[in-house]
Amino acid sequence: MRLLNVSSVEGFEPYFGEVVETDLRQLAPQVTSSGTGVMAGDIDVAGFDAAYIEIPLGSAVFGRVLFESLQDINVSTNHSSAGFFAAAKKNYMFYVLRDADVSAPSTVVASNARSARGLDKHLDFPVVARRLRGTKPVEKTALQSPDEVEGFAEGADEDSVLLFSGLEKGDKYRFLVAGDTVVSLTDTSDGWGFDDACLKYSNPGSDTEELARSAVRAIGTSVADVSVRAGEVVDIDPNPDIDLYSDAANRDAFEAVSEAVK
Repeated sequence: MRLLNVSSVEGFEPYFGEVVETDLRQLAPQVTSSGTGVMAGDIDVAGFDAAYIEIPLGSAVFGRVLFESLQDINVSTNHSSAGFFAAAKKNYMFYVLRDADVSAPSTVVASNARSARGLDKHLDFPVVARRLRGTKPVEKTALQSPDEVEGFAEGADEDSVLLFSGLEKGDKYRFLVAGDTVVSLTDTSDGWGFDDACLKYSNPGSDTEELARSAVRAIGTSVADVSVRAGEVVDIDPNPDIDLYSDAANRDAFEAVSEAVK
């Protein structure tokens, strides 16, 4: 089985007969009179059985087109077209989770300081505030009171999206979900944020692991990093750090990811 690896990740070689690495900038979806195709430089991607692809969150639209093109030529991947788009576009991600009855924080979307006024009528403080430019995350912080909202929202331009989510404090977990497999880590850092340096293997229980699975199923993809705080899904990253999970959990996470991609 041949894998096209379009990422910074290394470690798939034991699970595929051949692994060919290329750069995202080489990928080009094509629509011609003869049908849909994807080229990687001068390589026809249709000749591969599977592709593992990392795409920056700011390129959600390109990712959606690319994964849809790969689906059309029957190359299995780590994401569906809709799944990658939902994980990358954070305001849409929270909508999808809440719509699917997956436990996630209440979220308000605003475009500028004026539309963010009266936030305390909809959310209890503190809140997690995110600034997105398009779909690219550019800032994330905690606001303790409504008085801080205007200062955070200042400078938002027409390309900005402001995202405010309820902040519940409690146990923090990170999960690598790869198909039916879940690799679980607990975050022992203080405060509301997550810290890669404070992760260690954990066994949080089947209910919490199933929450991570249900989140990934809801957005419609097969491989993702799910962050859970106080029993709520607070983020889904479509580009998990597989090496981090392998090291922190002392297991080969690449096998699970490879099976999910196949």
